[in-house]
Amino acid sequence: MPRPPRSRRVQGPPRCISYKPAGIPRRELEHICLRVDEFEALRLSDYEGMDQRDAAREMDISPATFSRLIASARFTLSRAIIEGKALQIEGGNVDYAHTLHRCGDCGDEAMVKMRLPIANANANADGRACRHCGSEKVEDMVETIQNRNSQPE
Repeated sequence: MPRPPRSRRVQGPPRCISYKPAGIPRRELEHICLRVDEFEALRLSDYEGMDQRDAAREMDISPATFSRLIASARFTLSRAIIEGKALQIEGGNVDYAHTLHRCGDCGDEAMVKMRLPIANANANADGRACRHCGSEKVEDMVETIQNRNSQPE
């Protein structure tokens, strides 16, 4: 019996969780999925410019696992661009270090250290308010991604 997969450490959720080609209605597009751990591998390697050994250490995985993860992420991203598919960022076995709070009124964003466990999906259940305008319409992007992953297809 294989051992259960280990969670990959991710600094925070992506700012946007879907992308699509311009000029084509979403309903007409095929969707492909880029897992959150693949997104983090792209961020560390290609955006932050980290070498694979340091990036693997940052995600708390082996360099070989990181290499497979980055190869899969690059293939998925290339396929979305070349074939003109919509890209969804979701899923993956991850532990978030931070979450992104986004205000629904003014659009302000703030990275916030994760509290464990996540209380529930109601964004202002714990008294969150926008640091900029005071609105209680604050979306927690980790909760949004996790709720989206738990919805039946």
